[in-house]
Amino acid sequence: MFSIPSISTKQFDFVLPLETAFKHYPNLKNNWNNSWVNTYVLINEETDFTHLDSKISNLIQANTGSDYLTAFTRKYADGYLYGKYENGVQAGGRIEYVWLFSIIAGFIILIACINFVNLSTANASRKLKEVGVKKAIGATQTNLIIQFLGETLVMDILALGLAIVMVLLILPQFNEITSKQLSFNFDPHLIAIIFGLTLFTGLIAGSYPAFYLSSFNSISVLKGKLATSAGELWIRKGLIIFQFTMSVVLVIAVLVVYKQTQLIQTKNLGYKKDQVIYFQMEGKVKDRLETFLSEVKQIPGVPNASSMFLTFFGDLNSTIDV
Repeated sequence: MFSIPSISTKQFDFVLPLETAFKHYPNLKNNWNNSWVNTYVLINEETDFTHLDSKISNLIQANTGSDYLTAFTRKYADGYLYGKYENGVQAGGRIEYVWLFSIIAGFIILIACINFVNLSTANASRKLKEVGVKKAIGATQTNLIIQFLGETLVMDILALGLAIVMVLLILPQFNEITSKQLSFNFDPHLIAIIFGLTLFTGLIAGSYPAFYLSSFNSISVLKGKLATSAGELWIRKGLIIFQFTMSVVLVIAVLVVYKQTQLIQTKNLGYKKDQVIYFQMEGKVKDRLETFLSEVKQIPGVPNASSMFLTFFGDLNSTIDV
């Protein structure tokens, strides 16, 4: 006995030999035009996929006489995120959502970095005396840049710790709401990505304030004679404009998603789903379907009954012989 993990994309209650299915559907066994089942092959780790694909590419053509059907291998691990194919070429899948959310997350981080830069430069007056005194006693611009970047990175690491705590606290509720089984596993690869992103964010957010604050002349700072150049003003204005533009774009995107979700929830489907009972045909129902439907219609409170070949929710079937 074995149990299937809840996070597995393949869920089943039992396993039967394929020969059992062929006993009930004998025409499927030698029908090369049939796409009824998926084929999983266990291969050696040192196998060359390109060489393997070249051997099986014409397998279907040789058995069907078709001149356009080919076969090729795909890693089982790629099936979930890379499940969309067009003309035999991988063309996306769920990975598109991963990239979309990653881009959104990137823009949010960029907005946060710009916000940090604007606040740091706007509050530069609080650091002026510190910069002037340190330069007067021998501190170089490099020393000050390292100091300010270090302060930014420390703040970044503290924010990372707070974010991890929040994720660990919220993740169970998120899984319950979304019916997912996401987990936070601190494997070396993930830790490297997190700290790399933290370091990159700290450098992006802290570079301009560090170079900006360390560039002040000590004498001018101590005398209080500082002039803001036009270039500095344009940089600040440009950052603020970009920040608000991206914020507006994200807000509009959230509103569009909300309206689409609202449409899905309120759209008239053409039938009252709360008053429809659907079940699979089993046993003798298949052989005496019309009798069964006639008897069901006689039940008080049942206005109508019918059968259908597939399901409400898009079971896929196809044929290529026509």
